[in-house]
Amino acid sequence: LARLAELLEIGVGLFLFLGMLYAGILQVVVRYAPAGFLYASWTEELARLLTVWMTFWGAAMVQRSGTHMSVGVLYDLLPGSTQRVIAVAGDLVVAAILVVLVKTGWQTAALQLGQTMITLDVSIAAFAYAVPVGCTLMLAYVVVDLALRLSAQRAAARHRGST
Repeated sequence: LARLAELLEIGVGLFLFLGMLYAGILQVVVRYAPAGFLYASWTEELARLLTVWMTFWGAAMVQRSGTHMSVGVLYDLLPGSTQRVIAVAGDLVVAAILVVLVKTGWQTAALQLGQTMITLDVSIAAFAYAVPVGCTLMLAYVVVDLALRLSAQRAAARHRGST
């Protein structure tokens, strides 16, 4: 099941990226095509929409894989027990921020439902929904990471206590 979810996540990410790429290429082609030859004003809005979605979807993907950018110079010099405490604290801070983003993201999207984009004729909320959807996915991954960290700390503490 986890592998299927990962493949679905990668498939959606690939779809968003390729859609963004093709819309961008079409934008360039239309811009330099002879006047009146090709009309596709919707490409700019579609490229922007897919870029926003790809940003939040991609952030969730790197959260799952643990490959967000980080500077670990000082962190790497600390003892393992301190590193684990900092990692748990970091997960808690990230989770708190994501909870706020999810809540306000849904509220913001709901406020934008009545407005539509000019050329795509799609609700502007389509942009806003990227935030709570991506952040909900990130929050799920942070909670899983936090649970794994805490269970590993408990196991390590039990092991130290038994020796």
